[in-house]
Amino acid sequence: MADKSYVLFPETGSTASSPGDGKGAAAASSSRHETFNVFLNQCQIQSLGKPWLDWDKASERTRKRYVQRTSEISRVVKVTSPVNVPHLWKALQSSNTVNQ
Repeated sequence: MADKSYVLFPETGSTASSPGDGKGAAAASSSRHETFNVFLNQCQIQSLGKPWLDWDKASERTRKRYVQRTSEISRVVKVTSPVNVPHLWKALQSSNTVNQ
């Protein structure tokens, strides 16, 4: 069973550990990673393995793989608003939010 000791804040998409759970940042990050993998599997997207390398340290081949995997986010957008995927994707690409 997945660890439910965190709280998801839908407005920001951020999570926080519950008070007094005794988990450090690494454990909380691991829990979020596992929870995210469950969600990806439900969206029929291959789960993430180990954390990705920093862009500057990744080879060209690895960067291409990262771009390919990240492009699968459109399937995640379908969960939030199936009829607006093309519009949301286009707006997201031109948004300053992506660059931040």
